Amino acid sequence: MSINKYSSKCPSPVPLTGWRGARGEANYYVIIKIEGSIMIIKKRSKNRGHLLFWRFLTYTWAILAATFFALDFFKIMDCSGTLQTITILYISILSIFTSIKEFHRWKNKKFLSRYRGEIFVIIYTLLIVIFIILSTINPKIYSIRPEFTTTYLAILGIFAISYNSKYLKNK
Repeated sequence: MSINKYSSKCPSPVPLTGWRGARGEANYYVIIKIEGSIMIIKKRSKNRGHLLFWRFLTYTWAILAATFFALDFFKIMDCSGTLQTITILYISILSIFTSIKEFHRWKNKKFLSRYRGEIFVIIYTLLIVIFIILSTINPKIYSIRPEFTTTYLAILGIFAISYNSKYLKNK
């Protein structure tokens, strides 16, 4: 099976003019010729890749922050020296990602939003409820760090702003 990267009629990736993707960005296609038949393969646009990068970074720091807060709360590891840095990094990256996402929402007419932010709000809400209950039952062993409360309130605030922006855009 011989594979030519591009057909002789299309020497480079071709933008399909007048067509916009589900998220509003231009989509680019690569034409591949395989034994006489032509296959069209959609490539992701640069805008979507940029958003995916920030989403991945945000999810990574969300998981790291929750892990460090849990490790510190349950006295498995003393993370008091790094919690402030983790809080600043996570809230900053979350703010950057949310602003980029909202910019795409308002710029692109067909921006599809999935409900992933709610998952993190629910996870952090469950964590803070568990932390509050345990620290109330046994305050000598468990105590909630102010960095965790700050992170939780920042997550709620950013989520509320994003949710209201989505509501206004869909109105």
